[in-house]
Amino acid sequence: MERVYSGATLIGIGGSRYSFLVSNGSLQGDFPLNNALAFVFDPNDPNTPENIRDGYNAILNDPNTAESAKKYLRESFGKIAERNGGENPMFYNLDLRLLKNIKIAGTQRLEISGDIFNFMNVLNKDWGVNNNLSSSRNLQSIRGFNQNAQQYIYNVEQGVGVLPINGTPWRVQLGLRYSF
Repeated sequence: MERVYSGATLIGIGGSRYSFLVSNGSLQGDFPLNNALAFVFDPNDPNTPENIRDGYNAILNDPNTAESAKKYLRESFGKIAERNGGENPMFYNLDLRLLKNIKIAGTQRLEISGDIFNFMNVLNKDWGVNNNLSSSRNLQSIRGFNQNAQQYIYNVEQGVGVLPINGTPWRVQLGLRYSF
């Protein structure tokens, strides 16, 4: 008797977190230099340096910046960014499988299989991809120190919230097995 089997696997991942950091320096002076949370200036405060205000506004006005990054930035105005305060969106991956057994003669059988991995990506190239920001994002870098004002001088890193395209494209796998 010939039988056809099918199966599907749906994987959903979401809610991974990320933090805004300051690269190449530690405001606390405690080292290590690669894990210092960023102080997020309030662009509405007249004391905020113009380059920082302009940098934040560029991030907020960039259509390629993730809404979660914009929300995290706004919620952090005027304070140190909360560790793991940014939340990545959900993404899904759907794999499909078809399998058919064919009886040839006696105990001999032929098994034909086909798998489509990341099927959603077959339907639409924007589906089935992972657009998560990594766990740490450099919002600012220390450019120097103003001795007269006793303040750090910062650069705002552009692209901090631009979602990368990750994940695997769709692929098809065909199989053939003979048993006796």
